[in-house]
Amino acid sequence: SIKYMNMNIKKMWSRHMVFKWTQRKTLISFLFNSNKKFSKIVQGTDFFL
Repeated sequence: SIKYMNMNIKKMWSRHMVFKWTQRKTLISFLFNSNKKFSKIVQGTDFFL
């Protein structure tokens, strides 16, 4: 039914957002640790849309 589909979509979406968020966090900390200059560029750009 439609209700069930909506629940599934919400579940998938939240999982996707959590994944994106952890990925972003990891990537940013990695960039900060490895290359300060590049991380400044990334900070100034909306790199993750």
